[in-house]
Amino acid sequence: MPEQVEVFPMTQQMLDQLSDAVLIIDQYGGIVAGNDTADEILGVSSAVGERIDQYLKCISLEESNQLTYITHVHKQMIEVTILHASEGDPYYFVKLVLVSKQMQEIREKLDTFATEHFKGTILYVKKNGDIIDADAYSTHMFLYSKQELTSLSIHNLFPQVFEKRQLTKKQVFHELQGVTKEGGLLFVELLQYDLNDTIGVCFLKDVTEQVTNKNRIEYLAYYDELTDLPNRYYFEYVLTEAIENNEEQQFIVVYMIDLDYFKEVNDILGYAVGDELIRLCALQLKKFLHVDTFIARMSGDKFVIMQIGMRNKRTVIEFAKKLIQAFKKPITINGYDIYTTVTIGISLFPHHGTTAENLIKHANSAMYESKNNQRNSYKIFESAISEKFQSTVTLESELRHAFKEDQLELHYQPQVDFKTNEIIGMEALLRWNHPEKGYIAPSEYIGIAEKTGFIIEIGEWVLYQACKQNKKWQDQGYKPITISVNLSAIQFHQKKFLQKVEHILDQTGLSPTYLELEITETMAMTNEKTVLHTLRELQNIGIPVSIDDFGTGYSSLKLLSLFPITKLKIDKIFMDQSHEENRMIVKSIIQLCHLLNLKVVAEGVETEEQFAFLKAEQCDQLQGYYFSKALPSEEVEQLLLKKNNKAN
Repeated sequence: MPEQVEVFPMTQQMLDQLSDAVLIIDQYGGIVAGNDTADEILGVSSAVGERIDQYLKCISLEESNQLTYITHVHKQMIEVTILHASEGDPYYFVKLVLVSKQMQEIREKLDTFATEHFKGTILYVKKNGDIIDADAYSTHMFLYSKQELTSLSIHNLFPQVFEKRQLTKKQVFHELQGVTKEGGLLFVELLQYDLNDTIGVCFLKDVTEQVTNKNRIEYLAYYDELTDLPNRYYFEYVLTEAIENNEEQQFIVVYMIDLDYFKEVNDILGYAVGDELIRLCALQLKKFLHVDTFIARMSGDKFVIMQIGMRNKRTVIEFAKKLIQAFKKPITINGYDIYTTVTIGISLFPHHGTTAENLIKHANSAMYESKNNQRNSYKIFESAISEKFQSTVTLESELRHAFKEDQLELHYQPQVDFKTNEIIGMEALLRWNHPEKGYIAPSEYIGIAEKTGFIIEIGEWVLYQACKQNKKWQDQGYKPITISVNLSAIQFHQKKFLQKVEHILDQTGLSPTYLELEITETMAMTNEKTVLHTLRELQNIGIPVSIDDFGTGYSSLKLLSLFPITKLKIDKIFMDQSHEENRMIVKSIIQLCHLLNLKVVAEGVETEEQFAFLKAEQCDQLQGYYFSKALPSEEVEQLLLKKNNKAN
């Protein structure tokens, strides 16, 4: 600014030494002196001789602190402080401060928490919320340009109630939901700072990711992600609340719902299809939601429903039947029509328990009891069920212990050729020799092993031991015979089943020709394409396959003609000669198999009469007590010696 004569109350030299931007104006608003810093803010080489209202909008020539705009710069807000030089003097000091330059100064002055924790800064007019300035973090967060953002109000960014009143404290902390230019929602931590009577400043931090993660954690704590249903923990909480608040002692009913054959769907069609089946079944159950009905996913393929205020057992049973009826139609997934049914166990408050834990446990026990007797049905809890369920749980635990402690063993029942009376094969049969209870019937534990999936581990052990024993007999010089091993559905349909069989043959050194695998009709008809592929692969390896218990499942000519099987075993129920129908069925099966070049084995042959009948009908092989019961390996060797089964 050019040299000026001394002007009261301050010389030009004194003005130039000031770090602040300062002007001196007269009583009419004319600028009579100023320093270079003031000229720089106003954007001119010298403002002397001009009126101050040419540069600043709506300026009042009174002592005050004012917030206004520079006239020729868009939205450039400036803080103006006017002070009278002295009483009776016609001159005023005018101090100019660009608002945008205040942001960094403010951050430096605030405590460490504000400067380190918060990332963005917005300045606004307290009176109406108009945004004065914003930094790059804030513009990026809300997806606006700086020019766009400074044309908005702070209330456009935060539609929630925002502090408009004059604050009695310098700092107020908020957690607000913000709105971006595109309408997206943000979660924002905000420190609102009362800079002065005119200007407010907001320090911001985008915490959307943290809040989203927190909400997700809270959601997963109470809800099942796949089905969007409440989970077990939430159900237990709601059931407990219902019991505690049940002042009128109304019926509270718990329905434990289990999908039938879900494990088979997983094993055969894969887990992706299984998950989709669970999701679609959940949608079906949601149709039963009502003000008095609470539905949750318990775990796996189990769902649970709580109802309050049911009038009597009849209405409870009616509801259970509606649930069963809802699953009559197939569910289509990836082109597969999946017929799934449900089995339901029911417990009632207060009859079957007064706590959530007992009601859930008893409904679960009733469900398993119903499943054991007849799937696609319901069962109301009875005290006898609990005792039986406890026995089952104990037996499962003992079975796992027995497997580790080598209590399981194989016995072998001979298969005899009708024409030569020679032993041509052995069926390996699992036995459990309990140290206290003695031999436990397979019917007591095989079903438990299948339900828990433990049958896979047991099945692999049986297959390995049977192959190992047969190779041992061959190495000892006995004539080579075939060893037959029963497969469970879970074992047969598991992934890499073929590789496991080949690996066991490699381990034991047994030729595939001397291993025979037995599957049931039901297994064969579960998924024809998959079964056919597996059977053909077994045929390529050289392993013969037989159909066990023929006539008790889905007997089908298609099964006999399509599948590459070598042998068919007639179930022992047809050995009852007191029914003429049985004799006719056995005759027909033998004739049909011979026409198809299949061998026939009759199981459960116990009497001379049965033996004579089967021999007359030209049955190929027999198996049963008539010849020998199942024996441990040591006794089998004695039998082989007796029957002269030593190789020459």
